Amino acid sequence: MLFGQNMTAAAVEAGVFDERVDPETLLDRAMAKANEFAALPQTAFARSKRQLRSRACEAMEAAIAGAEPLLNGWLSKETIQAAAAVLARKA
Repeated sequence: MLFGQNMTAAAVEAGVFDERVDPETLLDRAMAKANEFAALPQTAFARSKRQLRSRACEAMEAAIAGAEPLLNGWLSKETIQAAAAVLARKA
């Protein structure tokens, strides 16, 4: 689910998500992926993951410290109202 809408195959084709699974097979597929990751060399996997996430982590740390201007956009009245509207449709 993304923005309160069910994900379609187009989202997978566009690269937004890696794959789409039906709710009935979600747990089994998640466990299979977890087992694949668990079989990888732990040190190399951790190092690669840390390198891939480093910019995102730095941006989050900057936001927490109050040094990230994009955060203001996410916390704007307009964005909060839009999120509330999506949640209200779900209720």
